Amino acid sequence: MEWYSVKFLSKITVSGEPDRDRMDDHYTDARLFFEESVVLVRADSFDHAFVLAVNNAKKEYSTYENKYGQKVTWEFDRTLDCFRLPEAPSSFAKVYSTLFPVRAGENIGRALHQRYEACSPESAHALRRRERMRVGE
Repeated sequence: MEWYSVKFLSKITVSGEPDRDRMDDHYTDARLFFEESVVLVRADSFDHAFVLAVNNAKKEYSTYENKYGQKVTWEFDRTLDCFRLPEAPSSFAKVYSTLFPVRAGENIGRALHQRYEACSPESAHALRRRERMRVGE
């Protein structure tokens, strides 16, 4: 078995109307975000690395309520790349991640193409969990 680095894309959807009493200066109307992640996987082949990374990623996704009372849903979108590594790091450690927003009415393909416009800390507030509460609890 060898070590591989698998890059994949996650889609994060923010739905529902915000609770006006919870809104602050950081609130954004962005409803769609993407996270590009890289995980390390020990596998028998490139194909095996993709399968392991995708299965692990899908187990990690969840739905929760953000600090504004909206529902946030994380989903697997697609794998992007895979590299065989020469060294032996720990399995499934995330080594890279970035968030970028897609505004309402914006072309998703164009937004993905311009992904180097990283998500600002202010934009990421829409993804923050509501303190001590999850949807369904």
